[in-house]
Amino acid sequence: MKQIIYILIILGICSCKNKTQNANEIPHVDSVQTNGPKAQLKDTLPPIPKEIITKEYFKSLNVHSWHSLLKEEFAFNDWLTEVKDIDSIQKINSHMDSSRQKVNYKRDTTLNLADEWHLKFLLMKGWYEQGMDRTNVNKCFVSKANKYKLSGDDLTKIFKKTKGWIFLMPSENELIIGYGHWYPNGNQTSWQYNHYYFLSK
Repeated sequence: MKQIIYILIILGICSCKNKTQNANEIPHVDSVQTNGPKAQLKDTLPPIPKEIITKEYFKSLNVHSWHSLLKEEFAFNDWLTEVKDIDSIQKINSHMDSSRQKVNYKRDTTLNLADEWHLKFLLMKGWYEQGMDRTNVNKCFVSKANKYKLSGDDLTKIFKKTKGWIFLMPSENELIIGYGHWYPNGNQTSWQYNHYYFLSK
């Protein structure tokens, strides 16, 4: 009888540990309220067609204005679904902050063009002011369906450094593609905003 009680206690401890670990994980699209299809494994995906690369490139140009925080169309918008749950948004923001702290900003990121990446989520963060009115924006989107394989070469054609995009690698298996712009002291309109795409191998 004592042995049975001991085993039950051990199982209870293990269960508590798992719950604690899961609490810090990024919410997957399956845990978010959405009717979108489940994301496919990247190994089963076809290469991304050239016309889709061109389409996503032109959508990536939407970030050049603070209006991009309100736009419904942005690069890979049809691969992502917006997260509304506050706890999930906080976890995603926390994960992004943690990843950015691991980046060595003094070293230029060298992206292997042959590597394949899986889009995980997108953060849109910032604010804008018109006159005396200020609006804060903190939007999160998670992957609902990676439709094609994404190589490093594909990503550099969509998010061009000459257009202001930056590539950061917190680790060998993590990639952040970011864009930021600010105009803090405008006469009528001021803004600060950032877009962060997070990908993993």
